Amino acid sequence: MNSIFLGLAVFVIGAVFLQGYRKIQASDPPSVGLRTFLGKIKGGIVGAGWHFFFFYPWIQGFVLESTETRDISLSPQKVRTPDQAECKISGKISWVFDITHPLEFINSGGDKGIAEKLENIWQGIIREWAVSSVGGPQTYMELIGSGEEAVNLLLKSIVRNKLKRIPSDIPTGILFKYFKKPFPPKPTPSEAKAWGAKWQKAEAFIQKEIADGRYKDKAELEEAVKERRDVINDVRQGRGEFKKSEWGILIQLLNLTEPEPLGELAKAMEMQTKEAREEAADRTEIANFRKRSAELREDGRGIEAADEIVYVERGKATKEIKKHEISLSPETKSLLEGILQKILKP
Repeated sequence: MNSIFLGLAVFVIGAVFLQGYRKIQASDPPSVGLRTFLGKIKGGIVGAGWHFFFFYPWIQGFVLESTETRDISLSPQKVRTPDQAECKISGKISWVFDITHPLEFINSGGDKGIAEKLENIWQGIIREWAVSSVGGPQTYMELIGSGEEAVNLLLKSIVRNKLKRIPSDIPTGILFKYFKKPFPPKPTPSEAKAWGAKWQKAEAFIQKEIADGRYKDKAELEEAVKERRDVINDVRQGRGEFKKSEWGILIQLLNLTEPEPLGELAKAMEMQTKEAREEAADRTEIANFRKRSAELREDGRGIEAADEIVYVERGKATKEIKKHEISLSPETKSLLEGILQKILKP
């Protein structure tokens, strides 16, 4: 009897183990398994290979989650800068599932939920920043050159306290320009009004913050700005690793496209581009004309003769040879011949 029970126990245990062993296949794109208990994800992570799941799939099991990079095109946003320039801005963000926070990822709605959250942040921040009369770009031309500032603002809004703080109340975009190497760029009109035509107001503000003990010296502030700029450049080029733990993701890339002009601004810029092309074509034509004329003058021609030939070659002028024919009666012809003979007779 004991041997029967022992055999039955071995059979049951063996059956349970055989039934519970499952292989997670190595896949492309790569994936990991999220352990489940009674159908609910509990947070354990299993990679490719054989794993045991007790009474699979009823008690223990797994669901696959991709670890490939997700690329999201952020929706184009129509904005109008304070100078009433209307344009459209688009963006792109890439992220990957953070295997150390699987529950947070699932609770955030997975791929769809993350995409919606990122889109909401994008729309809110970009619209507010682009139209701000205080901290954002004041003109379309400022908007074109402020991609670094916009990415900094967006990244701060997404990862919040994951970025090392810059110990200054001066806007980060202004600090980026002030400490730009080898020399800071000339301030735009709106920046000059707020920070000085040669950044002298920014310099005075920095000296006041040093006096107030915000940081030891300007070198300390410059180093903090450099670190932030390096971080922003990395994420703009897809080299970021910024944790958004509460969503269970890592941000790898965040960048903006160049603003696209709309409406009257688009028409004005198209006209400006056309005029620039025509002006460049005129300069090229004049240079070629002078070169060809100089070549002809080397053969002994005068300036006017050489220029006339070039004009004709380029279709700018035509040179005509006219032939006139006169019809004479036989009597008139005979009379003229007689006169010519008398004149030519030696």
